[in-house]
Amino acid sequence: MRQNDAERQAAAKREARYQREQLKDIRALLGQPEFRRYVKRYLAICNVFKTTFTGSSETFFKEGQRSIGTTMFGEIMQASPERFTEIMAERMPEDDDAEDGESAT
Repeated sequence: MRQNDAERQAAAKREARYQREQLKDIRALLGQPEFRRYVKRYLAICNVFKTTFTGSSETFFKEGQRSIGTTMFGEIMQASPERFTEIMAERMPEDDDAEDGESAT
């Protein structure tokens, strides 16, 4: 019995260390503006902040995308919630393109 307890404790320690390393990696990546732009683009592609209901079977596909996006969002919020605010505040190149198009009309 003691060996099982020791094995469980060792496995729990390995898992905790792995989780700490993952969060450290995410924090390091979020320090890069290029990665923050990548994250912002993929959160939008994955419809994290929009409905995925289409009234057809396309909803299932969009829900799959959304599941990936919410996982990414959860990891970001766990690693560095203040960076999410920064991500959303940063301008994207397509933001500039939209403004250019609007000023031409």
